[in-house]
Amino acid sequence: MSHSSPYSQEQALWRRLLLISTLALSGTLAAMAIAEVLLRIAGFTYLGFLYRSDPDLGWTLRPNLHGERWNEGGRVMFETNHDGLRDVEHAKARSNGTLRIAVLGDSFTEAQALPLKQTFWWVMQTELQRCPALEKRHVEAIDFGVSAYGPAQELIMLQKRVWAYSPDIVLLAFYAGNDVTDSSPRLNGGRPRPYFVLHDGTLVLDNSFRHSTLYRVRNHWAYQSYATLSSHLRVLQLIDYARDMFHGGRIGFRLHGVLHASSSGVPFLGSVDSFTVTTVEAGDKRLWEQTWHTIEAILAAANQDVARHHARFIVAVIGTSEQAYPDPAGRTAYQRLWGINNLFSIDQRVAEIGRRDGFDVLDLAPPFQRYAETNRVFLHGYLSAIPGYGHWNALGHRVAGTLIAQHLCALLTADGTK
Repeated sequence: MSHSSPYSQEQALWRRLLLISTLALSGTLAAMAIAEVLLRIAGFTYLGFLYRSDPDLGWTLRPNLHGERWNEGGRVMFETNHDGLRDVEHAKARSNGTLRIAVLGDSFTEAQALPLKQTFWWVMQTELQRCPALEKRHVEAIDFGVSAYGPAQELIMLQKRVWAYSPDIVLLAFYAGNDVTDSSPRLNGGRPRPYFVLHDGTLVLDNSFRHSTLYRVRNHWAYQSYATLSSHLRVLQLIDYARDMFHGGRIGFRLHGVLHASSSGVPFLGSVDSFTVTTVEAGDKRLWEQTWHTIEAILAAANQDVARHHARFIVAVIGTSEQAYPDPAGRTAYQRLWGINNLFSIDQRVAEIGRRDGFDVLDLAPPFQRYAETNRVFLHGYLSAIPGYGHWNALGHRVAGTLIAQHLCALLTADGTK
């Protein structure tokens, strides 16, 4: 009687495992192929990876993106040009007769919840085209905004990327809600990004973010390969969509719980915007003053850099949801709850810096509050998320773009620009 050797049995076992693995892999690939075809027929598309690591800025938008992004504004077509700007293509050389405006900022400026033509800088460019002082010139705005940027990154963007486009005006959108905290690793929880620190009155760049886990992960070949594949495969985009919806849903659930936890009529009881405006009047006074001195130096450096390039520097201060809340009683209750004496203290501090250092500051918060209160409308937030809270909605962008265009038109008219 013959018996198979243990070696033969092991070979047979490995052959069966290989066969099963091959069949499983083939089945998975076939299912993915069918799913890919069905998703394409259905027209499904989703951009799950918008950003890439950058050794100077920490992160930037990936170039040549084109697809849908589902967020607080619903389904929005999101595009970047070949330079990774959330904008249409622009020639580097500025044509004769063109007034070119470079716009720096964070998520309010990137504005991924809205189509391009509804963003404040697009509205600004359209409205400014009607300015009598510019009747013989073409107005062109270029968006350099990137979500979660702070003043340090905006200065670096100005110095390293903006001047290739030779703008006449540099508009920096300063967000009162978190641009102060974003200027200090101790105030923003140590988020890995470039910072500036003051040493003997001189700005010194801190690039230690390059050693962070997040930066190294985004630089890893596996991450970059998956992000590239995700730009082309709808199956991976579906996975990315599920991931983002789960993450966004958890955040939304927590926010709704916090915002509706109070019956006192206080808007945005635990909102993120309140952090800066609250702690500016309490907490570590010395740290806050150090951070403000750094911000002053950053804005002064930006103004000097713009002047060296014979352009004009303007700061537009973006107010918070609380400032633009249309109900005065709600704003009063909010201030009383947090012990806030002045809801506009940050805006006024930036305006003071501008007066001292000789650059123009447009504070959008007061006119936003007047508009919201007069018309009883929300300029922040979306119906699909939390009305009145968060980023500007389409109306907020339209109001902001119109106000900035009016301000620029007045400045250019006073200059006698032709």
